[in-house]
Amino acid sequence: MQISASTKKFRTDKRNARRRKLRSLDPQKYLTAAREALNNEVAWVRSLFYSIRRRSFKNDKTRQRKIALGHYDCHVTLKEFLELWAAHKKKYGGMCCGYTGVLMTHQRSAMTDPLRNQSHNISVDRIDPEKPYTKENIIFCTVKFNNLKGSITYNDCLLILQKFIELGKR
Repeated sequence: MQISASTKKFRTDKRNARRRKLRSLDPQKYLTAAREALNNEVAWVRSLFYSIRRRSFKNDKTRQRKIALGHYDCHVTLKEFLELWAAHKKKYGGMCCGYTGVLMTHQRSAMTDPLRNQSHNISVDRIDPEKPYTKENIIFCTVKFNNLKGSITYNDCLLILQKFIELGKR
């Protein structure tokens, strides 16, 4: 049985209304519950997976177009994603950034704090941003490094390295 779009919208609106009501009744309790929910490593990594999946499909029209063109951005299931995280921890000796080796965190700070420092939180990065999220193209790193890297491509990295080598030979 398939659920219609209007039914899904009704359910999400109802759920969001309950959340808004909870937030307005006791905002401190709501913030504490939200922080505790994501201060769990597995919950944080699961949340990362759902965020990359959500970014892959902004709306139904985009989804249909991407599938028709074969440009589906997320080729990993939740189970595979959690296995990748376990393999990453084993390979790098814990929750360390795949690029820099810095210890990563998974702590959500207070939403009321505008200067919250989340630079060492776990982030998922595509090694080559021109390719979709696949087992071979995913690496876990810090938010700070992921933002610094931006959308630089693999070929751009090679060009930069070639310039460093040329300048070093002089």
